[in-house]
Amino acid sequence: MSAPITIRNLTAQPLTIKLVERYEAPNAKDFLPSGGFHNLTSNFTGLLGHNSTSKAVSDKAQSFTKQDVDVRMEPFTTHPTDIKTTERSPTEILRLTFQGDGGGMWRIDTPTPSTKSESLVPLTPDPKHEYTAVYLPESHFLAIHENMNLQCWMKELTDPTPLSALSIPGTHNSPTHHTALPSVRCQAVGAHDQLNNGVRFFDIRVQPTSPDDPSDETLHLVHGVFPISLTGPKKLRVLLTIILDFLRQNPSETLILSLKREGTGN
Repeated sequence: MSAPITIRNLTAQPLTIKLVERYEAPNAKDFLPSGGFHNLTSNFTGLLGHNSTSKAVSDKAQSFTKQDVDVRMEPFTTHPTDIKTTERSPTEILRLTFQGDGGGMWRIDTPTPSTKSESLVPLTPDPKHEYTAVYLPESHFLAIHENMNLQCWMKELTDPTPLSALSIPGTHNSPTHHTALPSVRCQAVGAHDQLNNGVRFFDIRVQPTSPDDPSDETLHLVHGVFPISLTGPKKLRVLLTIILDFLRQNPSETLILSLKREGTGN
């Protein structure tokens, strides 16, 4: 017997399921996702990758069942529903149509072609909201989140918003993405990519090149007593140039820096 679908609304907007449709899946053997939850957790980066919405169902296809419903989902809540994932066969496609409080409507087909995220298809103009979903086939779980421009997410905040009211995304030993000892490298991407991905707190450790020479202002990036790269020293000044260039290009953004003295010497 088919299990009902559970939906998690990870957006800040209420969403209401308004229509449930079912279709026979063309090329069903190629459409069904594989790997389930195990592959999902073992390839989290792939999960967050972005696919265009499935075209497995033709726009001219006729649903074999259609039902009007009214299932409201408040922001950041999980809803076990009584909507069965399948009725006739395990290869059928369940199409859900959602409506926002502003009148916008979107749809998503499940199961999705892969464990990567899928865009919800907008059915009415609603430029303020774009949604993406991730479907876990083995647990019949659909999570919906809103797309954001991570490069300049702070522009959505009002000026009086205190930093203490925010959960600031940050990274540990932020510039340590270079080729280095396994215990030294903490990041997979550099400062520029981190900033574009929404990171707004950098943890930076530095060591003076000449601790006993006050005229030498050069600071090298380190992790403990180790340099952050096996291919040569990396300088704080270069990192600051990347940060300042980003802030000039994105004047709505703020970056918090934690600068700590580490390394050898006094």
